Amino acid sequence: MRRIFVVIGFLLAFSCNRSVIQDDSAPTRLVTLGGTITEITSALGCQHLIVGRDVTSVYPESIDTINNLGHRSQISLEGILSSKPTIIISEIDYLSADMKRTLVNDYSIDVVEVENNLSTSSTQLMIKRIGEILDKSDKADSIINQLSHLPVVKESPDDNMPSVLFVYARGAGSMQVAGQETFADALIKLAGAKNAASNIKGFRPLSSEALITINPDFLLFFTSGYESLGGEKGIQKLTGVKETNAGKNSAFIHNDASLLGNFGPRLHLAVAWLESQIKQ
Repeated sequence: MRRIFVVIGFLLAFSCNRSVIQDDSAPTRLVTLGGTITEITSALGCQHLIVGRDVTSVYPESIDTINNLGHRSQISLEGILSSKPTIIISEIDYLSADMKRTLVNDYSIDVVEVENNLSTSSTQLMIKRIGEILDKSDKADSIINQLSHLPVVKESPDDNMPSVLFVYARGAGSMQVAGQETFADALIKLAGAKNAASNIKGFRPLSSEALITINPDFLLFFTSGYESLGGEKGIQKLTGVKETNAGKNSAFIHNDASLLGNFGPRLHLAVAWLESQIKQ
C-alpha cells in the first residue's frame, strides 16, 4: 500500500526517491492543488493524468475543462473523492492534517506536498520533485536548465534601479500593494528592479498618500486588475497617480496572473518580460 507524505522546499520533512507511479494495472489519476503544481505537471507532459484541480489552476487554458474543486478554503474531502484520484500533489496548507490522514489511511491515496518559496531554487526543487513523482526526471531536468540562467538577486538594490510597485486590483475600490515576502517582490528583484513597497510585508491597502510618497517609476498589474481599473485612462484618474513618476510617464504594465504569480516552469519568461518593460 502506497502511503506518502512529502514536504519539499528548503526543508524536507520526509523524502522518497521513487516515483509513485508503479502499479501498471491501475491508471494514475492526479489531483493537483495550486496553480504552480498544475502548470509544472502539464509542462512535464502529464496534464492528461489530471482529474481534479483547484481554482487557481488556470494554465494552460485547456485545464479549464478539468473538474474544479474550488478555492483552497473550500476544498472538501467529498470533492476530492469525487475525482477518484490515486495521487494528490498539493502546495502546502491546501489540505488540513485531518484530511490528509483520512485520504492516506482510509482511502490509500498518496498525498505529496510541495512548498513554493517564491525563488529560483524553490521553483527548480518543485520541478525536480514532481518530475521524480511522475517518472519524468529527464523532462524536469530540461525545464530546470531553462531556469539556470536567471540572475542572482542583489541583496541591496542600487539607487539607479527603477522602482516597481505591484498593485493587486479588483476595481478602484479594492487595491492592495505588494511588499516583502510576496511573489511580486521576488519577481521585481529578479528582473533587476527594486520593489517600491519594500518597507512593508505582504499585501496592504493602497492609499493615495502612500502612493505619492512611494513614487514608483512603474505600476505593475495583473491584466485582470489593469482591466478592472479601466486601463490606462482609468488608472490615470486614480487619486495620486498623476503625481508619481509612473503616472507622469504612463508607465503602467500588466501581464497574465498565472505567468507573473506562479513561479513555475515559465519563470524565466516572466522575468524576461518584466526586464524588457522596465528597460524600455
